Amino acid sequence: MRANSCRLWILALLSGLLSACGGGGGGGGGSPDPGTPPANVTVSGRITFERVPFQTPTSLDAGAGLNYAATFEAPARAVVVELLNSTSQAVLATTTTDDNGSYTFTTTPNTGVIVRAKAQTRRSAPSWDIRVRNNANGNALYVLDSTAFNTGTANVTRNLLATTGWADFGGTNYVGPRAAAPFAILDTLYAAVQFVLTNGNASQNLPVLDVFWSPANNNAAVTFNPTVGNIQSTAFRTGDLDYPDGIYVLGQEGNDTDEFDQHVIAHEFQHFLEVAISRAESPGGPHSLGDRSDLRLAFSEGFANAFSAMVLNDPIYKDSLGTSQGSRFNFNLEDNTASPEGWFNEDSIGIVAWDLYDAANDSPDAVSLGYGPIFEVLAEQVRTTPALVSVYPFLSALKARPGAPVAAIDALAQSQSIFGTDPYGTGETNAGSVTDALPIYTPLTVNGGAVAVCGTTTAGTYNAIGNRRFLRFSLAAARTVTINVAYTATGSMTGGPDPDPDLVLYRNGFLGYSEETGPSETLTGALEAGDYVIEVYEFSHVDSEATERRGRTCMDVTVAG
Repeated sequence: MRANSCRLWILALLSGLLSACGGGGGGGGGSPDPGTPPANVTVSGRITFERVPFQTPTSLDAGAGLNYAATFEAPARAVVVELLNSTSQAVLATTTTDDNGSYTFTTTPNTGVIVRAKAQTRRSAPSWDIRVRNNANGNALYVLDSTAFNTGTANVTRNLLATTGWADFGGTNYVGPRAAAPFAILDTLYAAVQFVLTNGNASQNLPVLDVFWSPANNNAAVTFNPTVGNIQSTAFRTGDLDYPDGIYVLGQEGNDTDEFDQHVIAHEFQHFLEVAISRAESPGGPHSLGDRSDLRLAFSEGFANAFSAMVLNDPIYKDSLGTSQGSRFNFNLEDNTASPEGWFNEDSIGIVAWDLYDAANDSPDAVSLGYGPIFEVLAEQVRTTPALVSVYPFLSALKARPGAPVAAIDALAQSQSIFGTDPYGTGETNAGSVTDALPIYTPLTVNGGAVAVCGTTTAGTYNAIGNRRFLRFSLAAARTVTINVAYTATGSMTGGPDPDPDLVLYRNGFLGYSEETGPSETLTGALEAGDYVIEVYEFSHVDSEATERRGRTCMDVTVAG
C-alpha cells in the first residue's frame, strides 16, 4: 500500500479552471488553539514521485522493459510548490523544493490551505524554466494537490507523493491517474540542466522549455495533431506555426511510453540545447542506427544519444515499449561497433562523442576530455562555423584547442571510418557505398563557370546521403551575386517526375533559399565577404510526401557577380 499518495490535478492556465484527476494528502495538521494563536506556523514536507526502473536483463539483447515491481520513491527536486487559500485559490506563498524534495512555508495560523506541487522547475540566475503540460487538455500544466486542511496553531507536515497509477506490483496495466509521469519527466530534465551547469557553463541561461505529455500521446498517426495525442514520436519540435515549440513525449500505454525512459528524455533535451546554445540544421525525419543519413542529421542524433549517456552516466541507451511496457530497444555506446561506420551513421557519431567524453581509456579510445571542452566548442565554434553543422567542425574545433590530443582524436574518428580533416570534411574517402556522396563539399569559384553535381536515392530518400549535395565558395569582398542551379540530362536517369532542382544558401547558418517549380532556380542577393555553402537537391528526393522519385539527377551550379 502506498502511503501519503496524492492525486493529480491539471491546472488549466487559460481558463483558470481546475479539472480533478484525483486528490489526497498526508501528514498531520494542527487543530485551532482556543488560546492566543502564534504569529506564524510552519507548513513543511516532501514532494516525491514514483519512478519505475528498467529490468536488469541477463544480456543487452534480452529486451527487458520497465520493472514495476522495483518501483521506488524519488524526490521531486527543484519543483515549484505553492500554498493556496483553500477557499479562494489565491496563492499565499511560493517556494521551491530542495534536492531532497523538501519544502517549507511560514504562514498564518488557523487558515484553510492546500499545498500544490507544480510540474515545473525554474531559476532566475542562471535562468531556466521547464514546464510539463497536457497537450490533450488545452496545454494545461500538471500539478499535484494535497487535500484542504487548516494550518491550526501548531506546525503542520504535508507530504505529497505522485504515484504511477499502476495496479500495485502485480498489475498489467494502469488503473489510476498517472500522476508520477510529469514529475519523472521533469526530474530527468532537471538532471540534464544540472549536468550542463556543473560540467559545461555554470552561468548558462536557458530559454523556457515546454514539455507536452499525455496518456493519449501515440506514434500511430500520420498527421501531427497533439490536441488529440497524435504526436508521431517523442521529439523536440520547433518552428511549427500551428502548435507550440517543445518536447512532445509518448504516453500511450501498451504501445510506447517514454516518461520513465530517461535516455529518451535527455536525448530530446540535447536537441533543445543545440537550438538554445549552438546551431541546429538537421533536416529531421525518420532515422535509425544503421542508416546512411545526411551529415547534419547523423551528428544531431548521434550526439544526442551520447549526451543522454553523459547525463545519466550510462552508455546503454534504453527505450521501453510494447505490452505492459515490458520490452525495450537498446544499444551500448561503449561497444564501438557501428554498421556501416562513417560520418553518416548516428551510431558512429554517438560512439565517438561518448568516447571523447568518458573517463575510460579503452582501445581505440585514448581520449578523456570531459564535457567542458565539448560544450565550449558547441557553443562557440560549431555555432558560428561557416560549414554546415556536422561531425567535421565539431572535431576540428576540439583539435584546435590548446593542448588538444590531436592524434588521439584523429585515431578515435578513424576507428569509425571518419577521415575528413577540416570543418568541410576535406579528404573524406568513406562514401558509404554511395557514388554521389563525395566530396562532402564541391568547391565553386565566382564567375568560374558551371560545376556539375548529382543527387541520388541510393541510400534512401528525404534525409539520406546523396539526396542533397553541398558546394562552397568564398567572397573576398562584399558584392551582389547570382546563384543558379539547372537540371542537366547528362548523367541523369530518365523517367520519373519532371526535374525540379532547388537550392539553399548558408552563411554561418541559414541565409535564403529558392524552391520554385521548374528545371532551374536562381537566387540573387547582396552578400558580405566570407565563406558560403550552397545546398542543392532534386525536390522529389527530399519531399517526404512524394510517391515517385526521379533517381539520379544531375545539376549545373554557377555563382556569378
